[in-house]
Amino acid sequence: MPQGGCWERLIAISEYVQNDYVVQLDADTVVLAEMAEVKNAIGESSSFVLATEDGQDFVSSDEASHWAKARR
Repeated sequence: MPQGGCWERLIAISEYVQNDYVVQLDADTVVLAEMAEVKNAIGESSSFVLATEDGQDFVSSDEASHWAKARR
């Protein structure tokens, strides 16, 4: 397993996600109110990705993957 950066975290998530729902947040994430979209996704056991730019829409992991692949 590579070491450093985010590899240890990604490996841990890949193990935990086999039995549990996992939410991974960056250290600079600040939330001041309930995030209904996140709560709903967790309740539905749906994967999701939060965007980092203001004004972006909440999208599924599948949508984020298609968006990223188109920009290679």
